[in-house]
Formats: sequence, structure tokens, C-alpha cells
Amino acid sequence: MFRSLFARMLITISTVLTVSFMILSVILANFANEYEIEKREADLERTAVGAVDILLNGFGLGEDGQDDLGALIAASPGHYRTYFHVYLSNTEETVLLLCDPTGKVLLSERGNTEVPDYRGMSLPAEVTEAARNSADFRGSADLFGVERRLLYTRAVQSGDEILGLVVTFSTVESFGGLTVTLIRTVLLASLWIILGALVILYLFCERVAGPLREMGNVTKSFAKGQFDRRVTVGGNDEVATLGLAFNQMADSLEQLETMRNSFISNVSHDLRTPMTTILGFIEGITSGAIPEEKHAYYLGVIAEEIRRLSRLVTELLDLSRLQSGARKFNFTNFDICEMARLILIANEQRIDEKHLEVSFLSDADNLLVAGDRDAIHQVLYNLCDNAIKFSREGGELRISITARPKRKIAVTVYNQGAGIPEADIPFVFDRFYKSDKSRSRDKTGAGLGLYISKTIIDAHGESLTLESTEGEFCAFTFQLPAVGD
Repeated sequence: MFRSLFARMLITISTVLTVSFMILSVILANFANEYEIEKREADLERTAVGAVDILLNGFGLGEDGQDDLGALIAASPGHYRTYFHVYLSNTEETVLLLCDPTGKVLLSERGNTEVPDYRGMSLPAEVTEAARNSADFRGSADLFGVERRLLYTRAVQSGDEILGLVVTFSTVESFGGLTVTLIRTVLLASLWIILGALVILYLFCERVAGPLREMGNVTKSFAKGQFDRRVTVGGNDEVATLGLAFNQMADSLEQLETMRNSFISNVSHDLRTPMTTILGFIEGITSGAIPEEKHAYYLGVIAEEIRRLSRLVTELLDLSRLQSGARKFNFTNFDICEMARLILIANEQRIDEKHLEVSFLSDADNLLVAGDRDAIHQVLYNLCDNAIKFSREGGELRISITARPKRKIAVTVYNQGAGIPEADIPFVFDRFYKSDKSRSRDKTGAGLGLYISKTIIDAHGESLTLESTEGEFCAFTFQLPAVGD
């Protein structure tokens, strides 16, 4: 898993970084190239403007009849060459040409390095014409056999008269020095960044994949029925949250497995006991071991055991239908008070046997609610059955039906008795859970009644709640939508 996760993330991040750096390199290269061209153009212009100023103000061209640039230079060529050589000493890549008005080169100079002697050559006609017409010209042109020279020309004028032309051009045929430096820097930085990203990626993948790998191993243990293993949780990030959720799931699975085993044991006992009883009594009757005058009594016992088996099978079928979604609810309006009274009457014999004090409290004689009548009858019957079963001898059994805000009717079944231990309260609505693990009081239940009841109430969009104090009382409450005024 780790190798796969690391490989996928490595490919993804490497691709993203590579494409990002390529785009960045192209952008920087264009920027650097434009910057170099602009800087070179500015240098050429500054050099040419300075040279024109020297000719006009330093050498007096255009004054006292000195209007012939060629004659001025011819009078002292060495002086002018030396002067402009020093002038260009800080611009090694710039060549300065002094030309007459027709574009013929009178002097060519470059600082600190030798330059081909262009004297006697002529500028291209388009450059000469552009310089004469616009007084200055910048751009690029084919010059002295080299294509696309970057150059700047400026006319030397005295009034409206053009005395000559000053041309500066770059000896650099292509501008890429800064571009190459930037790209080299970006590539070097990108290599370090990618290396650092790979280290971080490896640590991150290990941080994520380690717990996932451990979860996978623990899950395999679960598949083998070993529910006692847990994953190690560290930190407070999403992976730690996942680990905590996984351990909580493991706790639930372990608890469910324990309850399942207990359920199988209980169901096996609940099936075997009445079947053994039924078989024994039938064999006794058919063999003549039981006198005929006692047949009716033992047939009654057999009938009760069969009803007990029927209740167990019914609960199991209800559980299966609820879990599969096969049970459909038919919502109608019915009188919840009448239903509660009929359930109490149906359990009158059991109530009398335990000498319970029965209280029935209702805001009205009849209260209509909306719900599945048969399903709610099953819920209320289960709650009353449990209340009677776990009430102490002579204790109180109370059903309260009251109106609540938001047009709700609350039904509470209260009994005085053993109550439910506080540690068991969070689990009483779980499948197969039985608080009376010794089966000293509950010999007939399979731990499904409350789970089925809560599932039915949940399906009605309401909730089934519990209040209990161990050794004192227990009260279950559910709500249903009220109907009518």
C-alpha cells in the first residue's frame, strides 16, 4: 500500500513541480530577454546622445563654420579615436560610428577591445533615411553583413542642418546571458525543491500509510474473529481521527460479537428448554406416565411453551424484516389512550400475580396520534411487558400520556423495581443486549425487544429514551405526532 501510495503521489507531485518550473522558466526567460534588450537599447541611446553632445558642445561642431564632420575628424583622427575609445571604456559591447550626413562611416570605435575598421563603409539606406527623417532611430537592422543588429542612430544637427549621424550598435548578436543565468538558477532551485519535496512526501506517506497499513493488518485479524486488537493512535490530525474512529468501530464489533455469542447462547437455551419441556410432557402423556386427569394441566404447560417459542420466532422475524427494510409502516390515526388501556387489561393476570399498583395518567380520555398502529402496539406492549417483568412485588406500574409542545404526545411507561445499572444504560437498545445476564429475572427474552422498539420509533421520526436509577425505578418514554385539536 505504501509503495503504491508513494508512487502515485511521487508521479503527481513530480509532474506538477516539473510543469510549474517549466512555465516559470519560460516566463523568466521572456522577462530576462526583454529586460536585456531594453537595457541594451537604453545603453545604446545614452552612448549616442552623449557622443552627439560631445561633438556639439565639446568639439564645437556647428560653431564658427565647423559644419563638416568629416573635415573635423580628418584634422586629428588620432585625437578623436583616443577620446571616444576612453568614452566607451565602460561599454565593451557597444560600437560607436561617426558618419557623415550620407551615412558614410568616418570613425568607428569600441572601448577596451579592437573593433573592425568600418571607415569608408556606408550605413544601409533605410537606416540612414530613418535617422535623417526622424532625427533618431532605434531598433534592429542588418548591418555590415550581420543580421538584426540592435542599434540606435541620432542625427547631429545645427538648426535644421544635419551635420552628421552618430550610430551605436551592440556587438552581442543574441541576448541570453541573463536568461541562461536565470534558467540555470531556476533549474538548480527546482532540483533542491523537488528533492526536499520527495523527502517530505516520503515522510508524509509514511505518516499516512503507516496507520493505514496497521489498520489493514488489524482488519485481517477481525476477519479471523480476533476482535481484541487496536491500532496505535498518535497526534490530533485527520489520520488520528480515523484511527480513533477505527478503534471505536473495533470496540463496537467486539461488543457486537460478545452480544452475538450471548444471543446464540440465549436463543439456544430458549429454544432447547421449551422443546425439552414439550417433548418430555408429550412423551409422558403418550406413554401413560402422566395420569389422564393431569393431561389438561400439562397440555396447558405445553401450550404456554409453544407460545414462548412463537414469541421468540416472531422477534427474530421482526429483527430480520427491520434490518432488511422489508417491514413497511402504514401510518394512520388512532387513540393511544385506548391502546394503552387494552394492553393493561391484557396483562391483568400478570399484574395481579405481582400485586402491582397500576396508575394510568392521561391529559384526556382520548388522544389521537399518527403512526403505524400495529407497530406502536408492539412497542407499547414490549415496554409494559418489561415493566411488569422487572417490577418488584407490590411496586407501582404507571403509564402516563401527556401533550407536549410542537403538537407531540409523550407516552411514558414507569415501574418501580430493580432499575437498570448506570453502566448498562448506553447499551440497553443494542441488539441481543440483556442487562440481566444471570437470567434470574428475565428467562424469556432474547435481548431484542428494546432494539426492535427503538427501531420502530426511529422509523416514525421520533426517539425512545430511558431514565433509570438502579434499585429504584425505570421509565421509558417515546413521542408521537398529535392529531386534531
